[in-house]
Amino acid sequence: MEEKDLNTILISQIRKLKNCVCYPDEDFVLADDLCDELDVLQYPYQIKAVMIAFCVSGSAQVSLNLGETTLRKNNMIMALPGTIVQVSDKSPDFLVRMLLFSSDFIRDANINLRTMAPIFKYVVDRTQDFMFDSLEMTVAERYLDLLRDTIALGQPDITRDLLVSFFRAISEMLRRRLPETSVPRTRQEEYFRNFMVALEKHHAQERSVAFYADALHITPKYLSTVIKEVSGKSAAEWIDDFVIKEAKNLLKYSSKSIQEITYALNFSTQSFFGKYFKRHTGMSPSEYRLS
Repeated sequence: MEEKDLNTILISQIRKLKNCVCYPDEDFVLADDLCDELDVLQYPYQIKAVMIAFCVSGSAQVSLNLGETTLRKNNMIMALPGTIVQVSDKSPDFLVRMLLFSSDFIRDANINLRTMAPIFKYVVDRTQDFMFDSLEMTVAERYLDLLRDTIALGQPDITRDLLVSFFRAISEMLRRRLPETSVPRTRQEEYFRNFMVALEKHHAQERSVAFYADALHITPKYLSTVIKEVSGKSAAEWIDDFVIKEAKNLLKYSSKSIQEITYALNFSTQSFFGKYFKRHTGMSPSEYRLS
């Protein structure tokens, strides 16, 4: 019998569903209530887009990668490309409105996320839902309504301007809820933020501190010192955390063999991958999959 790989959510797929309006290209879609159509109550899906979701009524249990959270009315969650999402215990009145877009869309739309990115990254890193008050949620929904209308009317320039304003408004709402230390203010914290961005992009293929130091144009020793000072964990520990998390996701949610996962994560041999995984988890890959 042919094995089934992990289901994926692509923007091109969502464009075909009801209750969606789409930007002229393939990079952005505004959608309402996709849970039933995508059947995520039964199966995990891997999102191939950035997702921002707002719960406007009801509640549901949501799994983002290996983190669990309860999504309730006036909550917002975010997920980056590659995140595995599963929804369960959905109440009858559960309804979400969401934006899905590619990283390229943000760049091409000239949306400057320099000050917003640390705030959104704080939300994503904790797989945590954030509660808005009723006025803030009303503002967010009005933006979504306006975005829906301008997309439907074929006004991409106005849509881009609205998106810039929308992201600024949401980031400011989030900023008020974050600890003061969560927003980078020093050069060292900028290095940490850029390290995390690079790690998110390359961890499946690159595990050396030297690679990330080169990407940031600093020495491996300085990168290790900076990351340890800012986060309390070394650069090598962060790399291992990302790789192990990816390995767990593949073992838990995909039908790939352990040999295939070994190659997907750029390990030279299955034996090397097995020893690496067991050193960090206390279990072999096969033991973790069976558990």
